Amino acid sequence: MPATLRGTGPGQPLQQPRPGSTSAELDDGQIQAILDRDGVIGVTLGNWQLQYEWKCLGDNRHLRVMLERAVDHIDHICQMAGDHLHVAIGSDLDGGVGTDEFPADLDTIADLQRFIELLDGRGYSTEATEAILNGNWLRFLRDAWAD
Repeated sequence: MPATLRGTGPGQPLQQPRPGSTSAELDDGQIQAILDRDGVIGVTLGNWQLQYEWKCLGDNRHLRVMLERAVDHIDHICQMAGDHLHVAIGSDLDGGVGTDEFPADLDTIADLQRFIELLDGRGYSTEATEAILNGNWLRFLRDAWAD
């Protein structure tokens, strides 16, 4: 059965999981285990997982985490997988925290459309971008519910 984990992101080499952390930062071995099960990983947009130095309730004025950082995580998973079929957006934009805990260039949910230009700038095709933005979740759910 395929596996999924949403609202997460890679640890090394992009960042180091925090010692004792309860957040879902994945190391490459954990990412590979999900890929081996034909799973989908939903990359979070929470600054605390996109940028190691960012601290919840801390002074983060010197850090400007941008959506480009989430694309770094997406690209890392795609490079490990060898394709774009195992990664999606796992935004965590459910209202549980304030906008100050998300990338500086994400003001409203409408700004998620910026992923189109950001992924295009990395050489991702329209097909790959559509899969990352919604198609991979739809495929995963259809396949899981079909069983």
